Amino acid sequence: MFEKILVPIDGSQHAEYAVQTAVTIAEKFRSRITLLHVSALATSLPLDKYSQTSAITQEDIVNLIASTREASFTILEQAQQQVERAGIS
Repeated sequence: MFEKILVPIDGSQHAEYAVQTAVTIAEKFRSRITLLHVSALATSLPLDKYSQTSAITQEDIVNLIASTREASFTILEQAQQQVERAGIS
């Protein structure tokens, strides 16, 4: 019935529950799980930090992108481990 299951994750407890629910369904139907995490720089940018300054530097943006990317990979890796422990691809 369910060949593929798409699970959007954001690192929250609700997302962890969604992954576990997807694992339960995948075990029953021998499904595959695809994890999806989207990072938006606009929502990550700490604008209050820059409200008193004239500009955001290129270095600030590069650092923000790097830290956002690292956090995203951590979220994905944790969910992937949860799926793999259950033997689901």
